[in-house]
Amino acid sequence: MTDIAHPTVLDLAKDTFAMSVAAAVWWDPLITDFFDFWDPTTLDEQFIGNNDDEVTTKAEEWIRDDSYDFVFANLDGCDSAGHSSGFDGYANVYSAAVQKMDERVGRLLDAVLENSALGHEWIIVLSTDHGGEGTSHGGQNTYNRRIPLIVAGNSPRINIGMAPADDPGSHLDVTPTIMHFLSPDSVPSGLDGQVYGFADYTRSEPPQCQPDPFSCSCEAGQADYRGN
Repeated sequence: MTDIAHPTVLDLAKDTFAMSVAAAVWWDPLITDFFDFWDPTTLDEQFIGNNDDEVTTKAEEWIRDDSYDFVFANLDGCDSAGHSSGFDGYANVYSAAVQKMDERVGRLLDAVLENSALGHEWIIVLSTDHGGEGTSHGGQNTYNRRIPLIVAGNSPRINIGMAPADDPGSHLDVTPTIMHFLSPDSVPSGLDGQVYGFADYTRSEPPQCQPDPFSCSCEAGQADYRGN
């Protein structure tokens, strides 16, 4: 990667708040091409697993042991199932992968809730980078561009309930949302995303994507604002 314009949210959290940071991934380019590309000293610990179960177990261990302030976990099972058998929620292989993913996320949530007994205020942000159609994700339609974005935590500042239908959020909102949770004054300027899911933040109207005819992204230079 040579076109990363901003630090990763992990790097921002560490540099701004001196937080300890760890990442457990299955798709190793997240570490080699993103986190380490920007700053190879950001991660206090990294783990590259052979499958989602190994990644979940490591992240669960870090959370339960209160090892780090910020834990990033990348689970790839749904993407692998989509590429091999189709991104179809009614298909057996993909449906089974989604159910298994739900189970793994549940394990991480259980670890967070157990850890919260220590009195920590916490936030969980769950998202993905694309949808899918057939066995790929290159089209300019809802199947390819609809993604989940869930923000939850024990902070009274976080809204409870469904997002508005006309503003479901985007993966571009992840960094400003996490930084706003840590401190409203810490959100960097110049980001395309906005804070999502907080009662103490008023969102502007989300941008409209001008599709790039050759990919599922927006035209060059425009924020790729995918929502759920």
